[in-house]
Amino acid sequence: MEKRTIIKGGLLALLSMILCLPIVNAQDGIEAIRSHYYAVKQQIAHMEAGEMPAEYYQVKVMRNLPGSGGHEEVINMYYADREDHDIWPSRWLELVTTHYNYAAREYYEEYLYNQNGDIAFIFARNPDVELGSEYEFRFYFEDGLIKVNIRSRKMNTGDFQVVYDGDEIPQEYHSFYYEFANRIKTYRMLFNTVDEAKRS
Repeated sequence: MEKRTIIKGGLLALLSMILCLPIVNAQDGIEAIRSHYYAVKQQIAHMEAGEMPAEYYQVKVMRNLPGSGGHEEVINMYYADREDHDIWPSRWLELVTTHYNYAAREYYEEYLYNQNGDIAFIFARNPDVELGSEYEFRFYFEDGLIKVNIRSRKMNTGDFQVVYDGDEIPQEYHSFYYEFANRIKTYRMLFNTVDEAKRS
């Protein structure tokens, strides 16, 4: 009887460890993404402070849109060098920051890529004028989406409060996510075009 209890206890402990592995791996992945993100942001802060040469591509778009008037978008593309050539190494897109407006509504987004060109992290701050709210979205990726964090507050008031924290996108936020997901490839293509033109 004791032997059976010990075996059952051992099996339960083993099963618990196996079930916890994806959570531990996801948490390790998130920490690695955060570490990469903060390292890039620190480099940008050094560039902005004049402590190191500023090296990035910037695209600015000015348009007059029907119904909302003047529209301005500024896209900053920060890159890193590969170690494939001593003098003229190729580059890979590391971070895109963009801010833009529609009438009085202001938007801000960040897209962090890994060295393979895959998306690692998306941060976005978007207003929802109809609901009178602002949202902050954080999406973490490692071979697919691994974590979603959504915060909200009433427009321009108070601190953001967590409304969702999990590993799937709630149905009511799918439209936001699809917009961001469509831009992942667009910014990568834009970077490749600008980089190729600059290097020619």
